[in-house]
Amino acid sequence: MPDFSDASDAQLAFIPEVTWGVTPATPAFQRVRMTGENLVFSIDNQTSNEIDPTSSVKDLIQRGASATGGFDFELSYGTEFNTLLEHALRADFALNTLKGGTGKKSLTVEKAFQAGGTTHYQRFLGLRVNTLQVNVRAQELVTGRLDLLGSGADPMATTIITGATYANANTNEVMASPEVASITVANTVGTIFFTDLSFTLTNNLRAQAAIGQLGAAGIGYGRREITGQMNAYFEDADLYEEFVSGTAGSLSFALSDGTNSYTVTFPRSKFTTGQVVASGNNTDVMAEMGFQALYDDTATTDIQIDKSS
Repeated sequence: MPDFSDASDAQLAFIPEVTWGVTPATPAFQRVRMTGENLVFSIDNQTSNEIDPTSSVKDLIQRGASATGGFDFELSYGTEFNTLLEHALRADFALNTLKGGTGKKSLTVEKAFQAGGTTHYQRFLGLRVNTLQVNVRAQELVTGRLDLLGSGADPMATTIITGATYANANTNEVMASPEVASITVANTVGTIFFTDLSFTLTNNLRAQAAIGQLGAAGIGYGRREITGQMNAYFEDADLYEEFVSGTAGSLSFALSDGTNSYTVTFPRSKFTTGQVVASGNNTDVMAEMGFQALYDDTATTDIQIDKSS
């Protein structure tokens, strides 16, 4: 009977590149925990417009290629996520603190599948983090997604790169909403009870096409933009009044597994949307708020992530 590949056996690993688009020699890959992925190498084909007396399509020509997609995860504390956060924010942790920066970072990412008793490897090159999304919902695990953009991919292989090693992913508990603590919104009084809190960071990447290149000649960064959404039980008008007044303030929350933590802070942000909604009978009145992070001159960043160790 056929021995088809099972997605439950798939593995994902990465290594930071020293030179963009080039996998380091004898690479020390870091495996990463994930719940699903859709990394693909796409080739853009164009149909020839030649007129042919047979009334048929004359040819199909490759004109461009790119590596796109990403992976979903349940957030846990570990080396792999520390590195991926650094790539998303374009900076490095310093004394356990990471701030948004302007560095240029890239990854080689390798997928591995078992099929027919053989491991198949697919490697994607020159990947930069385009978007990072983190979602916190009441009585659920903390989840997220990373989307990437790169230059291309090596052909599918059935052997590892010569000299390659693989570090296992962390084994810490997945972070969950009951362990989320210290949700702090400036200019509000008292405790606010949230049901949802999420944010998306985008680096607005662009593929830089060039003559003589099938894949991108480079991956350019754009402006970092961070937006989010929070929903809270309505107790008073503090959040809504901040929206109406256009008041800037900080927002901070700590994600934890009970031992390890990431504290995310937006030193200066403003609400972009705000509404207080009674959606129907037997429901709670909710304050539904959208926000955008802004650069803060004192903190010298628009986002800061502090890890516990």
